[in-house]
Amino acid sequence: MAVVGPGQRMSVRIDKWLGLNLSPDGDTGLRHGEAAVMRNFRVTADGNLRTRPGYAALQTLAPGRRVDALWGGSADGRDVMTALIGGRILEVAAGAGYSVLGTGYGAYAHFFGFGGKVYCLTGSQYLVWSGKRGDVFAPVSGYVPIVTTATPPAGGGTPLESVNLLTPQRRQRFSPDGTSTLYKLLDAGIQSVNKVTNGGAVVPTTGYTVSLTAGTVTFGAAPAGGVPNSVEITYTAAAAPDPVLAQKYSAVFGGATDARVWLYGDGGARVYHSGLDEFGVPTAEYFPVDGEMLVDVDNKPVTGM
Repeated sequence: MAVVGPGQRMSVRIDKWLGLNLSPDGDTGLRHGEAAVMRNFRVTADGNLRTRPGYAALQTLAPGRRVDALWGGSADGRDVMTALIGGRILEVAAGAGYSVLGTGYGAYAHFFGFGGKVYCLTGSQYLVWSGKRGDVFAPVSGYVPIVTTATPPAGGGTPLESVNLLTPQRRQRFSPDGTSTLYKLLDAGIQSVNKVTNGGAVVPTTGYTVSLTAGTVTFGAAPAGGVPNSVEITYTAAAAPDPVLAQKYSAVFGGATDARVWLYGDGGARVYHSGLDEFGVPTAEYFPVDGEMLVDVDNKPVTGM
């Protein structure tokens, strides 16, 4: 029998746990492998210990208010937890306390992580948070697709990327001929021309004029020819209703790569999937107009994916 003095430790090896000894005589007669007290453990059939499922209060974020949504995952390379309580989106700290990531929301939110960011569906908004400390949730601006490439100044070109349901902005790439000054966009009746580049350099607004009605950009001097796609024009077309904002749920798909996000839950039978940007990178901020799918018939809502 080993005698252990104050401040010393004795190492005991137990190959098979026998469980809790419920004898009324106390723990003086415990067999090797028996326990006098067991909290949050159970013994498996082969004598191993497993923790019991359960819960404990972590912290009280807003006394008297319920937690309407909760999500945990990775963002910006760190573990984060977000919660919706009383119309506020919070980042819950690991120990205690929280930081406010947004206010003025309703009593519903659905969070999901993708591409190192956290996204949130409210049924009327589509929000994103970078995960960086100090940043907050904001509406998704949306990836701006290249609608056509190798476009001659007179218009046309080769279709490249579909319109993004999340934004009316588009990019169009032109191949100058060296003599033309008027460049015809894919759309007429546009809202604005936001940016023009020539050979990668931004053209100042004094270097061209715009006809919103005709959807044209007229340069003061003809861009030099001989370089395909050297002129890029970013513009905002007429706004259209965005069905993505009404979705309430998400599902990630794509095997080991998880390269697509599916959104659904507006009460209809249509679902929407995300696309890839011009570099082939998956993004949850690009939902191409041709990425919509009708499941069964319109009067049967999709309730799960």
